[in-house]
Amino acid sequence: MRHIVTLLLWSVLALPSAMAQGVFTVSNTVKVPAQYTSLATAVAEVPSGSTLMLQPSDRPYEQVLINKNIKIVGGGFKEREAYNEIASSVDRIIVLPGGYQVELVNLKTAKLEINDFNASGNQDFGKVEIEYCQVNLLDLQVSDVSTFVLDMNVMNSLVPRFDMVSASTIGGSSIQFSNNVIGYLSGIKGGCTFVNNLFIPGNLNVRAFEGVEDVMLLDNIFYGTTGANKIGILTASGCVLKNNIAFQLEDKFTESSIDNTLEGNVDDTNPRFTAVRSSSSFVNMSLESNLSLEENSPALGTGYQGGDVGITGGAYPFVPSRRYAMPYIKSIKIDKPVIDQQQKVRVTIEAEYPSN
Repeated sequence: MRHIVTLLLWSVLALPSAMAQGVFTVSNTVKVPAQYTSLATAVAEVPSGSTLMLQPSDRPYEQVLINKNIKIVGGGFKEREAYNEIASSVDRIIVLPGGYQVELVNLKTAKLEINDFNASGNQDFGKVEIEYCQVNLLDLQVSDVSTFVLDMNVMNSLVPRFDMVSASTIGGSSIQFSNNVIGYLSGIKGGCTFVNNLFIPGNLNVRAFEGVEDVMLLDNIFYGTTGANKIGILTASGCVLKNNIAFQLEDKFTESSIDNTLEGNVDDTNPRFTAVRSSSSFVNMSLESNLSLEENSPALGTGYQGGDVGITGGAYPFVPSRRYAMPYIKSIKIDKPVIDQQQKVRVTIEAEYPSN
């Protein structure tokens, strides 16, 4: 999709007026100038409710603490075939309590923590939305789950590991994973719903579940690359599993303990993806495969509410190549090469947004 946009560019003297709109640019490469060179500085200084546009770079941005309402948008997490093989990558993102509204889009990070640092008092983490991100480790580190509140939605992302460092339940919160590719869950207890995801634990040499309790799993596919892969059903308790499909896994849904509620699950059944690429890398396998369903797939129309099972079903179909954060600039034409009395120069920018 191509957009021709006419913009008024302010002179340097007018820059603070533009910044007041709440959209700021961040770049740690000299090739692309921006308002900030440091993501941590930008998060600390911009007004609450701002949006940060994070330029893809050949080196990661530093660790950042989030303690305000903010949206961070990168240029894509898929390294190949995007932005000259670079991504918007952040070493570590830490969301602090305070009831904030946090949105993370098109980013890559080694670790995303929901962390109170053993602080007493406010345990309200507000609303966290994660979409089209690669989060190698999503970690809940909460010292007092009795007052813990989190409304988190994770959609269309790659999450090799989701972990919880706590011995107590998080049943008072609402955490939903929809249409993601997931490696495994460890120590998750209560408050979580997993709908239309793909679990591929085999590339990580682990089982899909480890110490999972009181969660709901609906319309997911558990895909093993070899027979040694496991769902980990015997380590799960108090869970509700409906209309999930398992393929090439050592254990079965039918081996579940009596503590779990099972309905409509199918063992030893190939979901018939269009094309699955073998790879020792969780990320490479996820991005290089075509995980849509063939016409004769047993996952078509067999969901618990009649929809499709797997990441291409549900409300947010997974599209691994989607990158919509930043336009590709095609050309810039100066219409009036003279700065007028209002310190403006009129230009026409031709830009193309990714169509997918």
